[in-house]
Amino acid sequence: MKPDKEGNLDLTDEVLAYFAKPDIQRDEIPCNPGAAWYDNWVEAVPADELPTLARLAAMDPNTYDNADCRARLARPWLNIDFEMATCPGMLMSYAEVEFLLAEAKDKGWNVPGTTANHYENGVRAAMKMLNEYYLTSDKITDTEITDFINANPVNARGLSAKENINTQAWILHMMNPAEGWANMRRSDYPTILDRTRLKSFPGDGFVYNDPDMSMPTRLKYPDNERQYNLANLQEAITRMGGEDNWHKKLWWDKYDIKVQSTYSQPYYYQTEESGARKLMDNYGYIN
Repeated sequence: MKPDKEGNLDLTDEVLAYFAKPDIQRDEIPCNPGAAWYDNWVEAVPADELPTLARLAAMDPNTYDNADCRARLARPWLNIDFEMATCPGMLMSYAEVEFLLAEAKDKGWNVPGTTANHYENGVRAAMKMLNEYYLTSDKITDTEITDFINANPVNARGLSAKENINTQAWILHMMNPAEGWANMRRSDYPTILDRTRLKSFPGDGFVYNDPDMSMPTRLKYPDNERQYNLANLQEAITRMGGEDNWHKKLWWDKYDIKVQSTYSQPYYYQTEESGARKLMDNYGYIN
């Protein structure tokens, strides 16, 4: 798909309505991730169950009424709003500052306010930032933001404040993945799916240069370092044990990233504003 509105179909409401039908009652669970593809794709929804897709399939069944197209349309995708060329890049936001203050207060540092207040300010600012700079429609209402904060306080579900704060920071950094990865290594949260549990496909022509399926913790040195900085490169690799290993932690990365022992299923809550069912999981508000 092109990074614009043309040709991009958002069938979210129609797919959710299909899953909620009394004779279907299917959770909106994504496919099992593999090394390079999805192994067990979701069961393709019949085209005539989705009004928008049915209309397109009637005009062009080869494109819109095949299993590949229908399976793709029934699994989660990043909203095109986040891929527009006009979307800004955020180096640091007010929401991130509030999450850092919340964690600092939780550690007992000399920070004014409370952990809960800074956390709530961060969540509210993060959602308002989405409204201001990314979402062109279906914006998050103030009531929905308040509902989410009430349902997910800083000590939600018996988790530590540190975990909830940095899980929200992970969501905040969705459009800044390098910072999200750095903060995950610093805080060791959120608790993510154990990468070693992903299925591999050694018999299907994929070459696995790295047998270690755990989460990488640093970037390898770029190739041009060998040309411009060979002596220092060799010295750095020697300190790592003789290999430019992307599983070797940086000096500030003290502990292992927390991973889920089993897949954590989503759960639901009702919003006060509309009574609509909203999907949430360990990573927060996702629908």
